[in-house]
Amino acid sequence: MYVGVLEVSVMKGRIALLIEPFGKFTIEEITVPEPEKGEVLVKQLMCGVCGTDVHMYQGHLPGTEYPIVLGHEPIGTVVKLGEGVEADHSGRPVSEGDLIYVIPGLPCGECHFCSVLREPTLCANGAAYGFNPFPENPRGFSGGYAEYIHMNHPRSTFVKLDAKPEASVFLEPLTIGIHAADRAGLCVGSTVVIQGCGAVGISSLLAAKQTGAFKTIVIGGPESRLKFAKDFGADMTINIEEITDPNEKAGQGRNTR
Repeated sequence: MYVGVLEVSVMKGRIALLIEPFGKFTIEEITVPEPEKGEVLVKQLMCGVCGTDVHMYQGHLPGTEYPIVLGHEPIGTVVKLGEGVEADHSGRPVSEGDLIYVIPGLPCGECHFCSVLREPTLCANGAAYGFNPFPENPRGFSGGYAEYIHMNHPRSTFVKLDAKPEASVFLEPLTIGIHAADRAGLCVGSTVVIQGCGAVGISSLLAAKQTGAFKTIVIGGPESRLKFAKDFGADMTINIEEITDPNEKAGQGRNTR
């Protein structure tokens, strides 16, 4: 009597795991899970590198538990939708193959910070992808520095994207700039001073211009970043590297280009 053996292929994927602060990233291959009800499996395409990732690498972010899979600016395509997942966070229908942005934050949505102050990043009960949301199982697809993201946290959310991945990966810092403009109450005719010309500073500049700011002033350095700010519409820039003495800097602040 012949007995057949059914072979089940197991899909594997890699993660970049940071074992400890200032440690080496080790590449580990683990089994790609099948998404259960309410879950989503995402194939990573791109992930931004945030300054917070640097702080976590250096061990300067209190509460970080290691080992950890970093990366909280992930863009990817839907590999498989778990039962019941039919739309993104805004209600748009979603299908396998769609490009999405995995919203990293996992706030409780009920505390004072979430529901009243609209500051979910201050949520005392929150977690986030890229910040070790499952400390009891850190060797998982839980951050952007991996081939997949397994959205299996009960508070997971995502948004469907129509832009190219190269543009979409800028979404996370861009929303910070939009949030800053909203918190500042900017309106048409405002004069806006932005300190810093990194990714968040440029994002704040874009948000201010779209809000209708009359004049935008960007303070920072180096000169190459200020040129970048000018390219994005800054009306005035101040290079903090030109004057090093604090007293002289305070008296000559009007010297701009």
